[in-house]
Amino acid sequence: METKNKEYVVYPIGGDASMLIREAVEYCKENNIRSLRLTKGEYHFYPETAAEDTNCCVSNHGYNGYRRTAFLITDMSNFVVDCSGSLLVFHGAMNAFIVRRCENIVIKGFNILFLKTLHGQFIVTDSGNDYVDIVQDGEQGYVYDNGLLYLENEQEYRNLVYTCEEIQPDGEFVYGEQCFGKDFLHLKNEDRGNGTIRIYNPPRKPSKGHYVVLLAAERYSNAVLFLESKNVAASDCCVYSSFGVAYHAQLCENVILDNCKTDKYEDRCFASNADATHFVGCRGFVQIKDCSFKHQLDDGVNVHGVFTKIIAKDEKSIIVKYVHYQCRGIGLFKNGCCVEALDSGSLIPHKKSKVSRVDILNTESTRLYLEEGTDGFEIGDIVDSIDFYPDVIIENCKFINNRARGILMGSRGKVIIKDNYFHIPGMAINLESDSTYWYESGGVKDLVIEDNIFDNCCYIEGQTWGSNIIFTTPRKKLENGKYYHGKITIRNNDFSNCTVPVIDAENIETIIIENNKMNNVSETVKLRHCGKIERS
Repeated sequence: METKNKEYVVYPIGGDASMLIREAVEYCKENNIRSLRLTKGEYHFYPETAAEDTNCCVSNHGYNGYRRTAFLITDMSNFVVDCSGSLLVFHGAMNAFIVRRCENIVIKGFNILFLKTLHGQFIVTDSGNDYVDIVQDGEQGYVYDNGLLYLENEQEYRNLVYTCEEIQPDGEFVYGEQCFGKDFLHLKNEDRGNGTIRIYNPPRKPSKGHYVVLLAAERYSNAVLFLESKNVAASDCCVYSSFGVAYHAQLCENVILDNCKTDKYEDRCFASNADATHFVGCRGFVQIKDCSFKHQLDDGVNVHGVFTKIIAKDEKSIIVKYVHYQCRGIGLFKNGCCVEALDSGSLIPHKKSKVSRVDILNTESTRLYLEEGTDGFEIGDIVDSIDFYPDVIIENCKFINNRARGILMGSRGKVIIKDNYFHIPGMAINLESDSTYWYESGGVKDLVIEDNIFDNCCYIEGQTWGSNIIFTTPRKKLENGKYYHGKITIRNNDFSNCTVPVIDAENIETIIIENNKMNNVSETVKLRHCGKIERS
């Protein structure tokens, strides 16, 4: 290691680099070094000596508290980490990067590989009248305990296999969830030795020579995690695998992903465990440009806020609860922010107020003191913290052969989705939001979808990830003359080889559909409960 011209330079070492990088980041922070550069090479990281962040609550991951990481970048500004195209290899459940309470941070030039993420890659080698044999293909080990199948990593973290996916050698998914046709936990299976597992009497049999991926992992960690920061960027990088979301930003203002990727590594048939990208409670802008998201085991992009529910009130305050356990503790309210009360069925707002004071009771519940009192806010109402939504642009990106969907969009800011390519087994674009399970919020107010190519999306059998190319999730009830979404423009797109409806939308105040190409499509547009409709 060396320092020169305000740059700290690190060289590859044999063995665990966790202490090396930990000390390098600390030195840069203490001595106001503006750049940390890793010379190109292969760096290995183990959680036993890694840095650790405290009180770390990450949405959609379900584990709150301490999180270990190779690069812990906290309370810093104007800092660049350049990994020079290095391969960062991780041996256990930890983050690669945590950037927290920072401003003007760039991380770039890295490739992230977690060796064992509790996802087992197998190949179908034999099939009989009442069984299918799959053989382990790769480094992920498995263990039988009391007749149950677990996957296990280097630190002996062990999770029960609960579902499975079938993937062709060319990387395309073949079937939706539970590729054996039944909940994996209810299928008899046994270890036949030499890495072979036999599945007995499956209702459905994956094809010989295809991959079967067994999923057991909880979302213990991210690859890249931006928290409570402003003006942060990742560029020229790839996440080959991770326990959770590859690129995750929460409560951040102004986030850029430039030439960021997910992709499978060498002979693997899948990339990271969860979404390629996730943005929760962000503000300012989110810019995703020239990115490529392939083969990850969940959606490409998910942008949303978080709904809470009123569980108590008095004349001056309401107490709201983070309903889904994977959203607890994220802190989506600040003094002076604005909130709306929504009908739990229609999600149409009926009252708005400014928050004068926030009192965090615990990770589950928060008391909000409202400037104008609580009239109109009722127990059971859904509450949306409406200041925590960014403008979004997703431009010149590729969404190819990942499990599930392309883009889940839930932002009240100006949203542009343009010049992208989609070829995925589920829906390409879904405007979701719900008050029944995930409690992910964000009806779009001004969305433009233009100049994209949608090539044979929703292409698999056993479809569980939607049956429309562009879809707005229905509400439990509708209100006359009121709409959950604002204005949506869908223009100049190319829809090709689509065997499902191209657009299935409802609950939109204004929708414009113009100059789209429909090549070899079965059904084009379904609209319900829309105000102003313009089509050409």
